[in-house]
Amino acid sequence: MVARVVLILLLSLSASGIQAATIRAHLDRNPVTVNESFMLSFDVQGDADGEADFSPLEALFDILSRSQGSQIQIINGRMDRTTQWQLTLMARAAGNYTIPAISFGKDRSNSLSLVVQAETTDASTQGGTVFLEAELTPQQAYLQSQLVYTVRLLRSVNLRSASLSEPKLSGVEAMVEKLGDDRSFETLRNGVRYVVVERSFAIFPQQSGTLTVEPTVFQGQIIEGSRFNFNETLRSRRVTSESFSVDVQPIPAAAKRPWLPSRELRLVEEWPQDPPRFRVGEPLTRTVTLTASGIAAAQLPGLAGTLPDGLKQYTDRPLVKDQTRADGLTGIRQEKIAILPSRPGRFELPAIEIPWWNTETGQQQLARIPARSIEVSAAADAQPAPLPVEAGPAHSDSQPAEIVQQRHAAGFWPWLSVMLVLGWLATAFLWWRQRHKPESEPRSSPRKPDKPNEALREFKRACRHKDAGACKIALLKLAKNHWQERPPTSLGVIANRVAPAFADAIDELNRALYGQDTVDWDGARLLREAERWLKSDPLSTVSQPSPIQPLYPQRNPAGNA
Repeated sequence: MVARVVLILLLSLSASGIQAATIRAHLDRNPVTVNESFMLSFDVQGDADGEADFSPLEALFDILSRSQGSQIQIINGRMDRTTQWQLTLMARAAGNYTIPAISFGKDRSNSLSLVVQAETTDASTQGGTVFLEAELTPQQAYLQSQLVYTVRLLRSVNLRSASLSEPKLSGVEAMVEKLGDDRSFETLRNGVRYVVVERSFAIFPQQSGTLTVEPTVFQGQIIEGSRFNFNETLRSRRVTSESFSVDVQPIPAAAKRPWLPSRELRLVEEWPQDPPRFRVGEPLTRTVTLTASGIAAAQLPGLAGTLPDGLKQYTDRPLVKDQTRADGLTGIRQEKIAILPSRPGRFELPAIEIPWWNTETGQQQLARIPARSIEVSAAADAQPAPLPVEAGPAHSDSQPAEIVQQRHAAGFWPWLSVMLVLGWLATAFLWWRQRHKPESEPRSSPRKPDKPNEALREFKRACRHKDAGACKIALLKLAKNHWQERPPTSLGVIANRVAPAFADAIDELNRALYGQDTVDWDGARLLREAERWLKSDPLSTVSQPSPIQPLYPQRNPAGNA
């Protein structure tokens, strides 16, 4: 009896396994539009013979997503299981399609017919919910010149999981750079308000030929229904823009080097004052700025030219930067050039010229800062040359200007005579006071001022710490102590008064102060040359003797004159 029950169960199980599954395919809507998603579902009742093979669909449509779910029901002791496959598809072109039967192992679904309608050419005029606009400027391009590609997404509905493809180029090699962040704004088209997202790219062709910008593709999900309840539905949407082609011309034969294709190029200079005032040994900074539309800053040439003898220049590290805006890339190169005169006179700063190619007019142009004549005055401590005085006639009733000047100059001698008399009286008084001092009072020795030693310590400390700024201040203090009658006002003046080796070391300090080698400057050489200078020509630390001889010579303790 037990064996008979077991046999019946086995037969029933085998019979259920042999029974084929029922597979029904259906669409959520028909017809559909190109680049608009639709749903294809497969309801499988029972156990399918194998896995589903959706490869026949991939040749006809884009499969955006797929999902699978199961449901089990038990009615009157009978168990029914239903499995559902859902595929989100999108048609690539309009036409009448036949969705073939899909195999699940040996089980197959039914086939379906689908009508795909063409998309409207101008979505904005037809009240489209999502569409793209694109433009490429200019229409004519040169090798390495800038093209600006702008694409705008307009939508009047809410989106989810939206994406916009990057520009895809073909035909010639090109570099692509995104111009800043996306820009968002609103616009009104045919009475419909749209939210706009605008994105721009700079394209630089690296070869001549035909450049093609492939269509930009938008893909996202449109939210249908209310977003504040559980009844909202998502419908996938894909939109493409138009494509563009442009002829990229090679570098023209008439173009000069360096090759700088630009829509606008400007070259300007700035000075601390206008006109600039130059003095020997004092640096003056000249700022030159080159701005080029459609050219990266790394491509711009240097701006420092060659100066005539008597003028030295120290160029700081240039400021190189790119500005990105919606209308394109702008390269900026700025150089600060310190000009240091070494002698007075009239000099001419040569013109600075930058050739460039105007991409709008197709002509060669020249950005130019004209040559400038400058006058370099002597250093502040230089002694002016005496003016010649012409002799006038021996007898004349009139009094010419030369004679008036001589009379004014002659008025100085009486004052000099008074000063000499006062100096003689002061000397006599000091001699008398010295003779009447008690013998036990010791004579005071002249006290050396601390200022030269203090300046020397500051100078050595600045050299050892490689502090160019502090070194300049300390060296000027040392020089003012050394040349008390004509103290120098700049490092250039000091260099003109010392030995060539010391002058070269001072020139290195000037480069460190006004050039680009500030961090690499080492004060060891300057300190070494300064110590040699101090040994050969020591600092004056005592007061200068009076040029007036004493009235009575002082005798030494031995009684000798």
